[in-house]
Amino acid sequence: MCGIFGVVSDTAKYSEVKAGLENLAYRGYDSAGVTVAKKGFGYVATHKVEGHPKFLPDVDINGHVAIGHNRWATHSPPTKENSHPYTSMDGKISLVHNGIIENYTEVRKFLESKGFTFYSETDTEVLPNLIQYYLSQNNNDMRDAMRRTAAQVVGAFGVIFIHSDRADQLHLMKLGSPMYVGKSETGIYICSDAYSFPQNVTEYSPIDDNKILVITKDYIDMQDIGGQSLYFIFDKKVEAMKTYQLGEYKHYM
Repeated sequence: MCGIFGVVSDTAKYSEVKAGLENLAYRGYDSAGVTVAKKGFGYVATHKVEGHPKFLPDVDINGHVAIGHNRWATHSPPTKENSHPYTSMDGKISLVHNGIIENYTEVRKFLESKGFTFYSETDTEVLPNLIQYYLSQNNNDMRDAMRRTAAQVVGAFGVIFIHSDRADQLHLMKLGSPMYVGKSETGIYICSDAYSFPQNVTEYSPIDDNKILVITKDYIDMQDIGGQSLYFIFDKKVEAMKTYQLGEYKHYM
């Protein structure tokens, strides 16, 4: 397993993403990373570490959108270079991913034939570059690029990403890996499980497979892979959030 956490709001805080990753550490970890972006400024912070997310630096940085990830290595060694978030070759997309891209070798060869180069050994790195490629082919239509990317890759994935030119939006693609969207008075959160949302989240909804979402603090636009617009509602109330907290204990097991 891995853990994904994201937030979009007027004051998306690095610190609350780090805290979210610490809550998600029960799912496993060998490295962790956080990226923060601000509308009009692009990326304002990226930090990665090997080991537990508690070792991420404590910094006071806010933006409009932030994402984080705990990695549990599958396709490559557990190193800082192989940790998430991953960046597209043009530097505009920062992406985190749970799951496995089964045909990543074929996708990587396809992208290399288009002039893309890679800096890591992981399957995930093909995703931001594939989105970048399709944006270059469709006049920067983000939803179309997401649909075409989801259609080309084979495997299970829960993906969220930021584009620096749209740094007040979170983008989500979901097939197989659990993803939840939660709502507070100040913004929208994305998390790998409903029990690791922060205390200010009051309602949430799980995301079904084969969905793509474009999320701001004020609205959620959801489509299926075929491009059909769908109505999104928050259909579950948050219960007590102590289930996955250590409390007085040192370990989960």
